[in-house]
Order: sequence, then structure tokens, then C-alpha cells
Amino acid sequence: MNKEKKYWDLFRDNMEYFLIYSCLGWIYESIWCDVIYHQRGFLNRGFLFGPWLPIYGLGFFIILGIFKLIRVKKPVLVFVTGAVVATLAELVASYIMEPVIGNFMWDYTGYFMNYDGRIALVPGLMFGFLIWGAICVIQPAIIKCQDKYRNNRIHKILFILILILFSVDLICRIWCGSNFKSSETNDIVPASTAEAGIENNILSGTWQTASIGYEDNGSMQPEFYVQFTGTEVIYGHMKDGEFVTDHSDTIKLMEETEAGGYRVQAEAANGVRYTYQTSESDKDILEYYESWNEDDFSETYRGGASLTKY
Repeated sequence: MNKEKKYWDLFRDNMEYFLIYSCLGWIYESIWCDVIYHQRGFLNRGFLFGPWLPIYGLGFFIILGIFKLIRVKKPVLVFVTGAVVATLAELVASYIMEPVIGNFMWDYTGYFMNYDGRIALVPGLMFGFLIWGAICVIQPAIIKCQDKYRNNRIHKILFILILILFSVDLICRIWCGSNFKSSETNDIVPASTAEAGIENNILSGTWQTASIGYEDNGSMQPEFYVQFTGTEVIYGHMKDGEFVTDHSDTIKLMEETEAGGYRVQAEAANGVRYTYQTSESDKDILEYYESWNEDDFSETYRGGASLTKY
């Protein structure tokens, strides 16, 4: 085997790993998270136009390097180690992103056994399962196919075509600019609230969480859009310019504060009690506290779950 072919095969193998796991990550986010889990309907969760999330492709190489370093091979240990590594990575990333971009791009507030909305048990276990599937099932299958069809002409053509599509997609996204667009340039018209008693106060209209959830029509969308009625906090998403309800929590108390803002205390279906309270510095911000007790506010504030006026 000459040097050029050896380097080409090495490049192609690793690029195929990157593209495959980027695509699988997109399927996980867009199909599992949105269609099945959140039941929002299909949404493109990636920052590119095509079906790939590069963070999953890069993450695969990091995970593979860690597992080669610690030499874990037993499936059970792969699952446990994967869950721990992924959870720690999310925790560290959240603290890095907060000062850099102002917030982290997920919020597990309300999840069972969550810490500060940054990490939670179920997402950690899910990532452990995904890593187990990648290391123990998918990666061996990919290597077997690569060895079997290494010199196959169709294989070569498909790889080049997909690589070109990905490269064009990446260049176009860089050319078009970031997906993160302010609500001032968004063409979606906010839906009106359901209760007449809310319409004339500062809780009227539609709000959005600070945490980022998915992409729609070329711009990143918040994890949830939120509306208030006299009895419910309604969480949903925008589809074709319309507010679509995902779920709602029961309001137990709604009152005006001394500063002229509002305090809303609500309870989720899983028993989590939380408070939205108008920020003292900006009436278009509702700060989120995972408690009804004002004495606990300093410890239970969740920036990612806080709301801004849409």
C-alpha cells in the first residue's frame, strides 16, 4: 500500500466516523427529543441546514480517546463510564458557556435529580446508553463495513458526494451567519393570551426561556415559549407562526409585588414548585426560582429557566 492511499484511507475512515455520528446525533435530537419525547413535531435541531450535528461527531472522537486511554471494554462499564463522562462534560460546559455567551444551551430544571438545571439523572443515563451503543455496537459495525467495501467504487462516490454536501452546508452557514437571532428580527407574531384578566398586565403576551432548545426556519429557538392564563403557566413552541401547547402547570398564586411587578407561584405535574417573579431591573424579565420560599431564592435561581418578553 503506497503512502498516498494509506493517508487517504485514514482520512476517509475518520471523516466517515465524524459524518455518521454527526448524523446520528441529529436524528437523536430532532427525532427522539422533539418528535417522541417533547412531542413538538419535527424540528431541525442542528445549526447547519442538513441532517448533522457536528458536536456529536467531535464528541465521538473525544469519547473514543477517553475509552482507549482507560481501556474500558465491558459493556456495563462502558455504559456507566459513558454516563459519568457525559454528565461531567455537560456540567463543565455549562460553567464555561455561562460567562462566555451569558447562559448554557440547555436547562434540566424540573427533571428528576437535577443539579441547578445543568445536569440531571435521565439525560445522563441516556447519554450513557448512546455511548454504549456507539462503542459496543455501531463502531464495530462501521469498521466491518469499511473493511469490506474499502475499494468499492460506489462507496468512494457516496463518500465524496456526502463530504461535498457537508462542506457546502458548512460554508453556507458561515456565509449566512449565526442561527442566533434576536426576537426583534423574528417574523413570528406572538399569540395572544387566553385569559382576559391577564391581557392588561405585564404578564400578557408570549415569553421565552433563556435556554436554547432547537432550530426552526434558520434561527435558534428557546427551549419553550410560555404564556400565562389566570390558572395556568402554558409551555409550548411556535409552529407556522402559531403558539402550540406542549404542557401546562397549575398556578397556585398570582399577585402584584410592591415594586409593581408580578409574582407567580406554580406547581408542575411532577410536584416541582417554582416561582416566576418580575425582575427589579427590567419588567420584561421574569426570574425563575425553584421554590415558593423567598428565603431560598438566592440558592434556587435558574437563569436558563428565566423568561424574557417575546
